[in-house]
Amino acid sequence: MIVSTATANCQLVFEVSEPAWLAVQVAAARRPGLDISERFEALTNGVPVTAQELAGSHHGRQHLVHADPGALVVTYEAAVNSITPATVEQVTQPQRVAALRPSRYCPADRMVGFARSHFAHSPHEPDRVRAICTYVWEHIRYELDASGPGTDAVDTLLAGRGVCRDFAHLVAALCRAVDVPARIAAVYAPGLSPMDFHVVVETAIDGNWYAWDATRSAPRPSMIRIATHRTQRPSRAYRHTDHRGRPGQSPPRCPRGTRRARLRCRYWQRPGRPRTCPPPPSPCHLIPGPGRRRPVRRLAWSPSLPARGRETHGDHQPRALAEAKRADPG
Repeated sequence: MIVSTATANCQLVFEVSEPAWLAVQVAAARRPGLDISERFEALTNGVPVTAQELAGSHHGRQHLVHADPGALVVTYEAAVNSITPATVEQVTQPQRVAALRPSRYCPADRMVGFARSHFAHSPHEPDRVRAICTYVWEHIRYELDASGPGTDAVDTLLAGRGVCRDFAHLVAALCRAVDVPARIAAVYAPGLSPMDFHVVVETAIDGNWYAWDATRSAPRPSMIRIATHRTQRPSRAYRHTDHRGRPGQSPPRCPRGTRRARLRCRYWQRPGRPRTCPPPPSPCHLIPGPGRRRPVRRLAWSPSLPARGRETHGDHQPRALAEAKRADPG
């Protein structure tokens, strides 16, 4: 018996500059009690390519696609039938612990003072979450293109604007800061006009997960879950896996190790740079950034130059310091 039916569809278009593997997560989560009829299609320059389905956490699914240079078009259509009445998901102890920890886009540890001064007065968790959602709705303006890949909950609170992902990050961070476990759910929202991807928050209250939408823009019963995570990553629908075509590996990193060094590394700044750069030949390999001093000049004392010295600059050969100030007749 079919209790309810919902439909969802999307089309993603990529411009691929070099051969790459993409992990695309647009398929509806195959949760118990759902009957899903779906079609996933990937075309590279008009030619169909095979996609490998990968099972993920919380019944989520990804499709691994190898794309050649050119246009990659991914199309997904689904009809989701509920064959059993909806039930509330139970919270496990590992889920509760994970949903209380700070994350990259939900830095709850940096928002404890603000959150507790505004929302910790209520002893009941539902009232705290309701007060947080109301505050976000009243103080954050929904604005397209208001955030970027690096925007976290603190940035959203200070800017006072964002999209659904930013609303969800801010609500989740504030909930965690007042000891309410919270996680992020990426969904289809057929109730929107037009239908679109959407992000909501789920909180653990009295042993169950409950959904909250601080944007108040999408009807809850019409949502179709795609993925569930502690943090909603930017461009969650797709991920570049490996520049050499090996899925499941992180992109290569500059051997400098730190982001500042990578930004200042000559090999990473020039056009057509390689994926990895060789070890630096000298300290002068790093280009001073704006407002930074150049490599410090050090004086190496020498018996042949009393009270003077020889200058060294990076790894260059030492030379007499301006000919000992032109012999300094005094």
